[in-house]
Amino acid sequence: MPKVASWTHVDARDFPIRSHGMLPRLLRLARPREFPVENDFATDDISQRLLTVVRNVNPQLIVVSHWHNALPRVLRGRHRLIADTHNVESLLATHLACANKSRLTLRQRFQLYQWRRRELNYLKQTDRIWVTSAEDAHIFRQMDNRLPPIVVWPNAIDLEAFDQFTSRDDNPGYASSHPTIGFVGYYGYGPNAAAAKALIQDIHPRVASALRGSRLLLIGKGPTEFMKRSALQDPNIIVTGEVDDVREYLRDIDVLAVPLTTGGGTRIKILEAFASRIAVVSTAKGAEGIEAVAGRDIEICSVEEMGDRCLELLLDGFRRQRQARAAFALVKERYSWRSLESQLLGALGLL
Repeated sequence: MPKVASWTHVDARDFPIRSHGMLPRLLRLARPREFPVENDFATDDISQRLLTVVRNVNPQLIVVSHWHNALPRVLRGRHRLIADTHNVESLLATHLACANKSRLTLRQRFQLYQWRRRELNYLKQTDRIWVTSAEDAHIFRQMDNRLPPIVVWPNAIDLEAFDQFTSRDDNPGYASSHPTIGFVGYYGYGPNAAAAKALIQDIHPRVASALRGSRLLLIGKGPTEFMKRSALQDPNIIVTGEVDDVREYLRDIDVLAVPLTTGGGTRIKILEAFASRIAVVSTAKGAEGIEAVAGRDIEICSVEEMGDRCLELLLDGFRRQRQARAAFALVKERYSWRSLESQLLGALGLL
């Protein structure tokens, strides 16, 4: 990986909120926020800082990442721009808004319409769009067929960083007294919190009833109060909270269970499990964006079936090992940094 030649950091705390008055709110409706800070009055200061960096570096092209609302004005028309999209953000926002409601309010509908309009307007001002999956590419083309060229540039991981952090399941059969199902996520995000609840209430009890001493390991920051209470009540439910290195905990997992029913993007948690040679059971939504073959690289099922599928894998070491090896081969071939190196110039449009 190339080294960073220069780095400019902007901390939102440098620009405290000064106003929530009516005028700033009206201006925000007419002109979307250009930077992810609450204080609209900071826009000019941040724009000047960005302009200085661009003038000093004078890049051939600029990749704009995690930007789904508006293109900063100082970038428009100056260089070739690539929009690095991690989700179809307006569609993800719609799915999350509808997840627990039968009908949306008029205000919510208007906000979602604005989000979609701003997202498309931003993308139209770029020269090329990166998406993480063929599914996202198809959705964007359906939303507007006048968008710039769309390139599938999948999320990838540093496979070499996982060489020494492999699953403890190195041999077929199961000898451990603590077979472990795991899940990784930020639980302040609603879909992950819902997945953890399904694991605690349905999936783990099904496995534990048939496999004495089995554990549920929930890794990641922002655990909910329900998760914390469940861990206090059941010693076989472990909630780690935020960890310094998730790889240290992945080695204790025998099967990664991903009972997601909403959300978007590519699940890095699944790629990390593949890299760690851990068998994965997921919903179709959970494995979205990964070209894994069900029954070979991964098990795909409904949330209701997931307890039984996890149990089958825990009891069949040969099958678990075979699946983990196939998944590792997949991530090495398609989702590792090294596998994408030869495709970079094409993705940038420089060939």
